[in-house]
Amino acid sequence: MVSNVPLDHYTLVLEAVSSNGLQQVRAIATNTATKSTVEAQLSVGQTRALLAHTYGGEQSIIENHIEHLDAGHTLAILANSKDFCVFNPQELAQFGFNPKDL
Repeated sequence: MVSNVPLDHYTLVLEAVSSNGLQQVRAIATNTATKSTVEAQLSVGQTRALLAHTYGGEQSIIENHIEHLDAGHTLAILANSKDFCVFNPQELAQFGFNPKDL
């Protein structure tokens, strides 16, 4: 049976938590319909895994984004130069978000 319940979708912004080298990353997911937000603290390993999932394992993009975060910058996860990538709750849950919050 097909469910008629709409699936939530989220955009994602990452930011470094510490200025003493990249140790933790705050991930802020914004629901595209309600504009509500959910946060998760990710390890560098979880962040790399999320970026690998998003960009098909393209190491140059992953390293560029990690360097950007390590420099203390905020990073919007984009599909191209202007459009956000869109994630479903199941994708976010596998990278450290609490499924109950999504």
